Amino acid sequence: MPSGKIRATREHLELTGQFREDKHGNYGSSRDISYSAETIITPPASYSARTKKAWDSIVPNLLRQRVLSEQDLPTIEMMFNAFEEYDKAKAAIKAYDKDHKNDFTKESIDLRRKLNIWMLDSIKQFNNIAAHFGIMPTERLKVVQQMDEPKKADPLEIVLEG
Repeated sequence: MPSGKIRATREHLELTGQFREDKHGNYGSSRDISYSAETIITPPASYSARTKKAWDSIVPNLLRQRVLSEQDLPTIEMMFNAFEEYDKAKAAIKAYDKDHKNDFTKESIDLRRKLNIWMLDSIKQFNNIAAHFGIMPTERLKVVQQMDEPKKADPLEIVLEG
């Protein structure tokens, strides 16, 4: 098994201003294997209407950004499976609360706690996967900040260009 530091992607190096053609020129771009922006990927038919709506708001944007490739599809499916679980847990909590509005026995509290753990675990799974695709606001902010930083001019290049 190879050991050592995981190398940064070409895109990351370019965004952070660390890319050097002489050192990183042979680094492939993830855009070389990503789907085109015109690609249409439909959600699995088994998903609920709400999950399909979330899919339709997220996946086309990832395609436009050219960050999805064929090997990402199982991970995207896992992310939306977590969204489905969140919806199921939320519906179960709502149904239980409707039927047991004034039930505060130990058993009822334990069941509510289990339902909430189910929901929170689903949220955590979705968010963990979404962060890898830059879907979460904090992840987008990192990329935007890196893109907004002005590139520092190399004094030697300025002199050589005249």
